[in-house]
Amino acid sequence: LMDEPTNHLDAGTVGWLTNYLMSQTDTTIIVVSHDTPFMEDICTDIIHYEQRDVWGPYRKLVHYKGKMSQFVEKQPQAKHYFELATTDLKFVFPDPGRLEGVKTSTQKFLDMDGVDYKYPGAAENTLT
Repeated sequence: LMDEPTNHLDAGTVGWLTNYLMSQTDTTIIVVSHDTPFMEDICTDIIHYEQRDVWGPYRKLVHYKGKMSQFVEKQPQAKHYFELATTDLKFVFPDPGRLEGVKTSTQKFLDMDGVDYKYPGAAENTLT
């Protein structure tokens, strides 16, 4: 079971992961991901959680044989689940402006001494 396995991976590592998963021919791998090209490369079957009018208020897992593109051909309304570009969703963040009391872009506004960090299980500090 893999939940968003390509998040925070560079392109080379995504390629390695894709090749590795494709080499697992006698293994069932369940992947949840919003990375459409990755899913297109690795999927042989899609299990989609959906609702249909005939089921009333209930939802079911429905099996579709084939890659992501074949699934979207059969269920065109599902395209927006897998491609953020097809949505009109827009994120707008306010301009943070300057910090109170900071007059120039080169003025130091935070000073820290005696701070370090060690990953759990590590023998030495990573940051000092």
